[in-house]
Amino acid sequence: GYSEEGERVLVKGRLVPGTFIREADSITARFELTEGGVKLPAIYQGVLPGLFFNPYSEVVLSGRYDSSGVLITDRVLVKCPSKYQSVEYAEPPSQLN
Repeated sequence: GYSEEGERVLVKGRLVPGTFIREADSITARFELTEGGVKLPAIYQGVLPGLFFNPYSEVVLSGRYDSSGVLITDRVLVKCPSKYQSVEYAEPPSQLN
């Protein structure tokens, strides 16, 4: 189920094949994770590691749901099963202003 809008959550799952879309000329990526048959749409702004796309990797997202139930992600943690190593990516400070 969804948490209250705006409440910080941590979710984990695996990337759903074929759902990853990077918006043109942008660092914004949209994708879905799946965990136990449930699909979770998410958005992340930033560079994702190659491990993110490994079908065996466990992906942990941290962020907040928007009003439509999409997880606005600001931290991505990828756990690679083969090497048992974790690589963490955090959104860099915004420099758009």
